[in-house]
Amino acid sequence: MLSYWAVKLLSHFVCLLPHRAAMMIGAGLARLLWPFIPARRKRLAQTQIERCLHVSPAEAARIARESTLRFGPMLMEVLRFPVLRRHIEDYVTITGALDTMRAALAQGKGAII
Repeated sequence: MLSYWAVKLLSHFVCLLPHRAAMMIGAGLARLLWPFIPARRKRLAQTQIERCLHVSPAEAARIARESTLRFGPMLMEVLRFPVLRRHIEDYVTITGALDTMRAALAQGKGAII
């Protein structure tokens, strides 16, 4: 239960930050923590990327690193969800969804938007 409240408190402080600042902090944390990721995990990611995308080892290493570093900003986005939810229209545009939903419902079908 303590961890729940710790995350809520952290989320509250992250929500006080401007979006850009939160993303920069997330990116910085990811770069700071990158060296602590076990080498075997990095090798595993690189090997899987090489096999799936048919790229060189250097390119696979770059993709693995960039993909992993993206987790910092993604964490900040999750922690900022209370703010994002209030301003969702600034980030998401839904077009044609109501027409699609009405057509599906008229046919007796369900719809996921």
